[in-house]
Amino acid sequence: MACGSINPMQILAAPIQEYTDAPFRNAHCRTIGGIDEYYAPFIRLEQGALSRRSERDLDPANNRCPNMVPQVLVKNAQETAILLEKLANLGYRRVDFNFGCPFPKVVKAHYGAGILALPEAIREVMTAACDDGRLRCSVKLRLGIHDADQWRQLLPILNDFPLEKVVLHPRTAEQQYDGVPDRTRFEEFRSQCAHPLFFNGDIRQVEDAKDLEELMLGRGLLADPLLPRKLRQLPLPAGLLQAFHDAYLEECLNLYQQPLQKLKLLWNYFLPSADKHLRKAIQKAKALEEYQTLTEGVFE
Repeated sequence: MACGSINPMQILAAPIQEYTDAPFRNAHCRTIGGIDEYYAPFIRLEQGALSRRSERDLDPANNRCPNMVPQVLVKNAQETAILLEKLANLGYRRVDFNFGCPFPKVVKAHYGAGILALPEAIREVMTAACDDGRLRCSVKLRLGIHDADQWRQLLPILNDFPLEKVVLHPRTAEQQYDGVPDRTRFEEFRSQCAHPLFFNGDIRQVEDAKDLEELMLGRGLLADPLLPRKLRQLPLPAGLLQAFHDAYLEECLNLYQQPLQKLKLLWNYFLPSADKHLRKAIQKAKALEEYQTLTEGVFE
């Protein structure tokens, strides 16, 4: 099934650490589709290099989803140059900059949403990326760290660069995932943004996407992988969720020597309406065979 645009609505899949890595992307793209771009969980330098997990997730041999976009966590031009060099050498031509991760440890170190307090650092990073010129750039950000109007000082900087798109999660980093995304500030941001703008935050069902034509799905997609097809009003053949799960199982078996923990992680979000006792048993499974028997029971 094609993964690219199916109708004028544009839908992106959000990067979520530990969840939306290669097995999820490959399985969803192959069986369900309806996503224009799948954003990979962010990569960052650790003692000047990438982690083994990041290298595995970026390896083109492990990615069978043609519309995957790597995301980077940086705070200066030097880190930007190193990571863009690595991505370019792997054959990537798109990159997304994470200016929105709200986790306190990340923010305190001035990464993710923490860079929102450093406008000149944002300018430095974007100048380095755009001067490099090998990868088309986009940015994912929040309204601010504590101040929901912090974006007013930052958007003019982003408008100075030839970005492919901007994704806004209209909460502050301090809120993390509490409260309600601020649609009013999103619309105000949109009115001043020089780039295509995508909405991210709490889109869990079709009604949540009302009046949105450019959007990014996060935990709503993990819970209901069929959501992009529902948003596009595409057919929902019987057995599609099981086909996705079976493909995810296959991907994990191919990529991990001990896939059980990875498989169980999916069920933190997947199919929340399934029998709660069966879901609990799946997450406590001690062997792959037990896991497979239990999950078959869900789909029966």
